[in-house]
Amino acid sequence: VALDALSRAGPDLTLGHITLDKTLPIAAGIGGGSADAAAVLRLVRAENASQSDAVDWTTLAKSLGADVPVCFANTACWMDGIGERLTPLAVPFPELAAVLVNPCVSVPADKTARVFRALGAAPLANNPTPDDAKPALRTHDDVLRLMRATANDLEPAARAIVPEIGVVLAALSENPSAEIVRMSGGGPTCFAIYRTDDDAREAAAQIRTAQPQWWVAPTTLS
Repeated sequence: VALDALSRAGPDLTLGHITLDKTLPIAAGIGGGSADAAAVLRLVRAENASQSDAVDWTTLAKSLGADVPVCFANTACWMDGIGERLTPLAVPFPELAAVLVNPCVSVPADKTARVFRALGAAPLANNPTPDDAKPALRTHDDVLRLMRATANDLEPAARAIVPEIGVVLAALSENPSAEIVRMSGGGPTCFAIYRTDDDAREAAAQIRTAQPQWWVAPTTLS
């Protein structure tokens, strides 16, 4: 899809071919497809440096998905609008030890669309967040403080469509080292944040033992 969009946006661009080795669950809700699309845009832009000004890369990224622009920026950002208005964080984002868990159950092909329909929320006001209202996110604790003050509004709707999400959240919450547990995006992947990499690896091992059919990945978010 990204290559097709590029061929229309810049007919003279050198594109090439892409071979994708996907190691994430399908429809995981962790932005894998958006990250892949953004990586293609960055590669093509680098390959066509002399012609890059001829393409409106931000508009092109937005046309591929609401979270493609931030993946294209390839840095931690505060996002406004539907995701196209980006404010890069002033300092490097702190590294967070985490565990990602997907129950590997069958989900509807239009899962994300169903989640948003079930949410039934009114359109958000098209007002950017004032700079003085954007919290500083310099440390591990800064991020946790923001997360504890907010929530993923899609979670109730997603759990109604994929009930296994509740089982995954409960499993992550059972480990006392988990500092915060959330669903990612529109689900069904969920995650927990830990103080150390060792805590995350230990929690992942416990979940794998209890649920060997699940996809479990200790990682670092940064």
